[in-house]
Amino acid sequence: MAALDGEGDEITVTLKAPDLKQIGRLGGNELPPVGPVDLTMKISAIEDGHKLSALEAKIARSDLKGEISIAHQRKPIFIKAGVSSSLLDLTPFRKQDPDEKPTPEEEAGERIFFGHSAPLRAVANSRCRHRLSGGNTGKRRADAA
Repeated sequence: MAALDGEGDEITVTLKAPDLKQIGRLGGNELPPVGPVDLTMKISAIEDGHKLSALEAKIARSDLKGEISIAHQRKPIFIKAGVSSSLLDLTPFRKQDPDEKPTPEEEAGERIFFGHSAPLRAVANSRCRHRLSGGNTGKRRADAA
């Protein structure tokens, strides 16, 4: 990959894979076997980091669009994201207790979060400025206690 070491440098990335598990192996990470994966974005150098723009991702039923700036040379790291999704299914990332059974809504695919509070509490308690919002979520309502 070309080095992005000056502002204005930019590359376009397209990634297609049968599932996230195979992508995780590239970076030595354990990811769930969810797919197919189709991702396109532009990566450009910005002050103190990189910007992911024209981001469009489709992973199984989930989708994500927008842009993310990561100032990874700053301490602490600063991340600014403006993303949207019509469906963001987080259930494959849940570390499930082997004795815990999925709820009927989860089995039917009618609930994208878990039967208990979603891990949004960690975001609320983080040292960051954030705003979480959603449209008409119906049965897919997040429990963000």
